[in-house]
Amino acid sequence: MSIREGTRTVYDDTSIFYSTLDLRDRISTMAGNLLRQIQEWRIGVVTTWEVVVKTVTLPRYRHVYLGAHASVQRILPTLNLVYLDETELRKALMLFGPVRRGQWVSLYDAISAVVLKDRVRSIPCLAFDDVLSFATFPTYVLAIDAQEGEPIR
Repeated sequence: MSIREGTRTVYDDTSIFYSTLDLRDRISTMAGNLLRQIQEWRIGVVTTWEVVVKTVTLPRYRHVYLGAHASVQRILPTLNLVYLDETELRKALMLFGPVRRGQWVSLYDAISAVVLKDRVRSIPCLAFDDVLSFATFPTYVLAIDAQEGEPIR
């Protein structure tokens, strides 16, 4: 799995970051390969502060503090962080919760959807699941089935 050639900027959701931090994660090798490609091709990475917080909190509680701390110190300077304004926060809160029968949207995913729709529009979103499938805007999602290791779309 690789990023399309010519890609200049990607939106990175929690799953890619987490998988590169947690070497025990079943898709950490694939995530590491994508991260190396981002570095080699000098692709800009856009994300939110909320994604960073969630990403470093998970390994912090599941494994060790020092690894999470070192990772955030190394990764943070390379990111293009998007901070939501009041209107965007309200939009995200409106998306939060049940969207369709049987499908719930987390606040993190709602924030990502608002950023992708309102701010960065139509750049690839790197994710290892199809959590943003509820969003109805034209954003390419590099979604990978975590169990099969195959692209979802």
